[in-house]
Amino acid sequence: MEHESEWDTAREALSALLYEALSEPEIRTALAGSDITDREAGQAILDDHTVLARIRMEQDEVRWLGLRFDTFDDDRHERPRVTLAEVGRLLFAFALGVGYISLMRAAWAGMALIDHVIVVIGFIATVAISCRVAIERTPGVLALLGVYEREGDSDETYGLGDRWNTVLVTLVQPELLRHIESRRQRIYSTKLRSRQVTNLYIEDDTDVVVTEATERLGRVLKRSASGAIALAGQRGTGKTTAIQSIMHGRFQSPDSPPPLTVVAAAPARYEARDFVLHLHALLCKAVIAKVDEVRAFAKWDGPDRNRDRLRGILGPAVVITAVVYGGSQLLGMTIPAFLTDLQRAAATIWHGFPEKIPDVFLGGSFLRGTVLVACVVAALYGVRLVFALPGSARWLWRRSTRRRRDPLTTLKTQARQQLDRIRFLQTFTSGWSGKISTPLKGEASRTWQSQRAEQQLTHPEVVEEFRRFARTAAATLVAAEVIDRIVIAIDELDKIGQPEKAHEFVNDIKGVFGVPGCLFLVSVSDDAFTTFEQRGIAVRDAFDSAFAEMIRMDHFTVDESRRWISRRLPGAPEQFILLCHCLSGGLPRDLRRCVVDMLDAAFDLYNPPLSAVVARMVRQEVLKKSHAFAGMARSQEAGPGISRLMGDLLAARSATTPGEMLELAKSLAEPDEHYAQLRAQSSGFLLFCATILEVFTDTLDGKALRAITLAPLATVRQQMAVDPQVARGLLVRFRKEHGLQFDDLT
Repeated sequence: MEHESEWDTAREALSALLYEALSEPEIRTALAGSDITDREAGQAILDDHTVLARIRMEQDEVRWLGLRFDTFDDDRHERPRVTLAEVGRLLFAFALGVGYISLMRAAWAGMALIDHVIVVIGFIATVAISCRVAIERTPGVLALLGVYEREGDSDETYGLGDRWNTVLVTLVQPELLRHIESRRQRIYSTKLRSRQVTNLYIEDDTDVVVTEATERLGRVLKRSASGAIALAGQRGTGKTTAIQSIMHGRFQSPDSPPPLTVVAAAPARYEARDFVLHLHALLCKAVIAKVDEVRAFAKWDGPDRNRDRLRGILGPAVVITAVVYGGSQLLGMTIPAFLTDLQRAAATIWHGFPEKIPDVFLGGSFLRGTVLVACVVAALYGVRLVFALPGSARWLWRRSTRRRRDPLTTLKTQARQQLDRIRFLQTFTSGWSGKISTPLKGEASRTWQSQRAEQQLTHPEVVEEFRRFARTAAATLVAAEVIDRIVIAIDELDKIGQPEKAHEFVNDIKGVFGVPGCLFLVSVSDDAFTTFEQRGIAVRDAFDSAFAEMIRMDHFTVDESRRWISRRLPGAPEQFILLCHCLSGGLPRDLRRCVVDMLDAAFDLYNPPLSAVVARMVRQEVLKKSHAFAGMARSQEAGPGISRLMGDLLAARSATTPGEMLELAKSLAEPDEHYAQLRAQSSGFLLFCATILEVFTDTLDGKALRAITLAPLATVRQQMAVDPQVARGLLVRFRKEHGLQFDDLT
């Protein structure tokens, strides 16, 4: 029964989270473009056992943390915190009520009926004000006295506690968006009518497509505060985009501060020592910028608090001064005499309370009574001064000593010193000289001079200096709750073409890894991923020993490409979305280029048909690739068959129909031991273009599109850059399955 009850609590939490998520503008906009209602979307997520299990895990984690905290502090709810300001407000409310009752009791007998009514109304208002001040401004005192019950008996977060917003933003909302986008209304048309383009060249945080790899990256970032993580994949698969998303805080919990992110591009030619110094300099600059940002925010936010402190001191002082000076002038007395009169009146009330109150306030002239009442009100208001002075004194003391004790200021100074040390070779020269004259006109002189030049640090010393500073910076900024960690990203390591050079680079810099509070992200090539995955087969290299985890950033699936294009080209027909996906192979960088080429191809046509757009796009692809293939042929040594190869490659520029491309593909596929690789690549590419032209025609309506599967064409496009023979085999199989010509193509 307890187990079922806990699952019921998880369902209640998920239901409440869905109710809140469905009111978000982003979710409402996504629902408007789908064919499901908010109730259907919410029920689908509520029935998802995976989401429910993750909610349950979050509840268990919060409960475990709470129990662990209870172990060290069992009485944290039993000891409410009482401040001096709360005690003062409670005393003020008590004095206000008691004083009014005393005055009403003393003057009641001599009042008329109308005065009784007014006094009773004032009494009710006074009691209401006193109760409101006591209830709203002194919760700690009332809890200590047992008037308030301890908070926490009713949990409105269903066991999620302060992780409510985190679960909402990082789990429920993404799952809702993913389900809604999967049910988005698909438009089937062989005419390109959509021309509305948004964020085609700018990668907005809201437009980033969350893939399986990015979800895993988010989990890794959640559980790893330090270490080294590798991002593998082909160029253009989104490694840099993932790093930029980390910089923008996309994978960050909304309840925690963002990380301090430093991004450095790996050089194609490098010296390990110089690169570590470069990392050190970038980290110093980032730390200085972060401290300045915190200081700017504190300076911007500080005047309001300072103004409140100043008002708490000057307000009562000005009121008391004005009442004393005005009262003395109205009564025609000097200020000392007026203060002496107030002292006598206070002593009379103190010794004869409450019978002497009417005599003091009503025994003289009406003007004197009014002045005394004003003095009483000013004295009550001046009670604030008593409570404001200690706090102001503490603030002044902290302000005077903060500069020399502030760890952020010390860290900034240290960062500047480290930066200067990196930039310049410090030279220090000091000396002394003197001259002595003798009576016989002789002279004697001597000069002492010393010069000290700091020698360049060796690579191990540079690494140690970097680790020491990174550890200090991370500890200081995390303790100040400015960041939650330091993320150092080394991007574009895959640009180092030779695998052995990349391994050497990682071996040289991996000494900086493993700093507490610092997480390193390194983008590597597919070769590194392959060797890392073989670490259990008696293979151990630099990547295996340097990285704790390796995440592969893969090509987009059809659904992910559809999601990416739909966010940038709303209303794009399904035929054109699949066309861009197949031509790009799902590579995110090429997908953007294909969308741009598609818009350029349809620029001067009104509602262009699919066949016209495909013909123009394929034509541009053939022109670009034929120039590239011809350039590769010219760069190779001349041998038998080069003339025929060049003739076929140049003829490809004028090929526009599938038949012409198939004939050239057959000609280029002829055996040639000198240019086998180039012939395989060019032949496979022309065969791929011919297939695209034959598949994406104006007869590919919605019914025909739902009857076939075009995802294998994207796989062919991916394999063309890796293994042309494998790509050709997949392409021939596709043509055979879809009734296209495949004879003489194997």
